[in-house]
Amino acid sequence: MIVGIDLGTTNSSISAYVDGELKLIPNAFGKVLTPSVVSFDEDGSYFVGAIAKERLVTNPDTTFKEFKRDMGSGKIYEVFGKQYKPEDLSALILKQLKADAERVTGQQISDAVISVPAYFTDKQRAATRNAGLIAGLNVICLINEPSAAALTYHVDNMDKDEKYLVFDFGGGTLDVTLVDAFDNIIEIENISGDNYLGGADFNKAIAIDICKKHRIPWSALSSDKKEILLNVGEEIKIHLTDHEQCDYVVNLDSQPYEYTLTRQGLVEISSDIFNKITIVLKRIMNDAGIAVNEVDGVIMIGGSSKMPIIQAFINKLFDGFAKYEINGDTIVCLGAGIVAGIKERNDLVKDIILTDIAPFSLGTGVADGSFSVIIPKNQVLPCSSWGYFQTTRDYQEKVEFTVYQGENIIASKNQVVRKITIPIERRLKGEVKIAVNYSYDINGIFDVDITGDGIKEEVHEKIGLSEGDSSAEIQSRRKKLDEMKTNPQSQEEDLLVVEKAGRLAAECNAEQRVMLEKALMSFLQTCRQASSKLEIKEAKRRLESVMVIIEKSMFSFADFDADMWREMIEGTENSNPNKEE
Repeated sequence: MIVGIDLGTTNSSISAYVDGELKLIPNAFGKVLTPSVVSFDEDGSYFVGAIAKERLVTNPDTTFKEFKRDMGSGKIYEVFGKQYKPEDLSALILKQLKADAERVTGQQISDAVISVPAYFTDKQRAATRNAGLIAGLNVICLINEPSAAALTYHVDNMDKDEKYLVFDFGGGTLDVTLVDAFDNIIEIENISGDNYLGGADFNKAIAIDICKKHRIPWSALSSDKKEILLNVGEEIKIHLTDHEQCDYVVNLDSQPYEYTLTRQGLVEISSDIFNKITIVLKRIMNDAGIAVNEVDGVIMIGGSSKMPIIQAFINKLFDGFAKYEINGDTIVCLGAGIVAGIKERNDLVKDIILTDIAPFSLGTGVADGSFSVIIPKNQVLPCSSWGYFQTTRDYQEKVEFTVYQGENIIASKNQVVRKITIPIERRLKGEVKIAVNYSYDINGIFDVDITGDGIKEEVHEKIGLSEGDSSAEIQSRRKKLDEMKTNPQSQEEDLLVVEKAGRLAAECNAEQRVMLEKALMSFLQTCRQASSKLEIKEAKRRLESVMVIIEKSMFSFADFDADMWREMIEGTENSNPNKEE
């Protein structure tokens, strides 16, 4: 079985053809979306997903999110004396998804198709592939997220011939892709994007605005206080999806701060985000050489596309032709699953053809500092092209080739992928002739071959495989992760409610905290002393009901009825298994 995986900035998911039908595979909590968050404990254990997300507030220094943005960067995360790369953290997410799929299907999972942002560089793509290898997965191929979405959309609309944009706005990245779909063919024509723009930026804009309104210096806040405000920002953003206005009480060190935000207010504090979105859209329309009225529609996907202000913005730009996909959170994962089905020659999808393109121009710098493009962007993958060069000085002993990805005419302003030094024979300038071949594969990862007259050592390299990512190193990192302790699945639901209570305790006021602590202590005591699972289930239900009331109270400045608070506290006390009758 080959699975399709959407390794997202905010959430990840997995799909596969099960009993002849493409299905999203749920995690242990019955959800098809697993938060892309990893948290570590001092005893060497780790948490992935929903439990880890709750620990962002209570354990901010040992809990990590949005590490997808750092893929391929070489960034190191340090915790309890150990170091992890973004690929390692991503591997833990992939490992969890793999385990979920094996639990649900009863099959051993070894092969996967993994989605990546269309604007991921070669290094980021290679890092994603390495994360799969570290997780014990054979990565059959990488699929651009908007391409996967277009595939899902067209499979459901095979009777339509359309040219449309896929506007993929997730938690951490924005990708916009121009698609021409007809018959059984989906052609990707142009792409544009920003790997550092997503829904998380709205969360931060709200958090900073809360600080601004109450004259709290954001930069002076501790990491746990910032995480509380970022979590509040996300809750307010989500609330504004269904409401025109949000009234919220933010508690920092039990000090309440009242905050009100409307949709229009969110637009005003997020002007920089909208400017960045506009730049991405202008770039793709200009590259494609088409006008707004030449596009049949805009397919909006990704969690951040649910925001009414984003939908209104795109509708305004494209004369009302925006369409938000109901399954926008999972459409990429389903597309990756379809690619997996194509690879398996599944009868339902084996005849579908998807063509993808090179995300960036690929070339090298030359003597005058300009960028010599060898493969221009938007070439259909796979593709290959030659560039020809010669020495510019007498008796050179070496030539340095810097491989760049990007579109700037000044070489140094593009992304450096690799620097290659080639020893050459000492000849007069122009007498050493060098031929360079760059080849993009179907995954958007490329190879370089350098040959020529006067070269002492030819070069044949797979670019993107950074130092330390050899097969031996990947095996070593896989073994290290395999040796880490995970928590029993049977305990996960109880752990989740405890971690959520801990997170709420850091966010609520003194009165709410008293009620929450009593409910939590009652639940923990029941877990230790109960004689039946039914008692534990009932204690958990009571704790969850207390948390629901507290969460609701945060969205209103009005106090709850005193009798309600008293009844909740009394109900908690009466449920104490140690209380004498």
